[in-house]
Amino acid sequence: MRQLARRRRLAMLAATTLAIGGVALPAGVAQAAPACDVVYATSDWNNGFTANVTIKNLGDPINGWTLKFTFPSGQQLLQGWSARWSQSAPR
Repeated sequence: MRQLARRRRLAMLAATTLAIGGVALPAGVAQAAPACDVVYATSDWNNGFTANVTIKNLGDPINGWTLKFTFPSGQQLLQGWSARWSQSAPR
C-alpha cells in the first residue's frame, strides 16, 4: 500500500512540475506552427503601390506574435499605418 501511495505522490509531483514549468521537448522535435490566414493585397500605380496585409488567427489566442516575410527584389517599406512595422533587409 505504501508503494502505491508513493507512486501517486510522484505522479502528482510530476504533473504539477509539468503544469508549472511547461513541457520541455528534446531538440529537433518539429512542432506545427499556429494556424493563421494571411492575405496580401496590392493596389498598383505608375511609380509605386500600396499593400494591405490582413492576418487572421485560426487557432487559440496568442500574445506577442510577429509576422515576417520577404519582399520581392526592389520593394521596400516607406510608410505604414495601423501597425508597428520595420524593415531589416538591405534596400
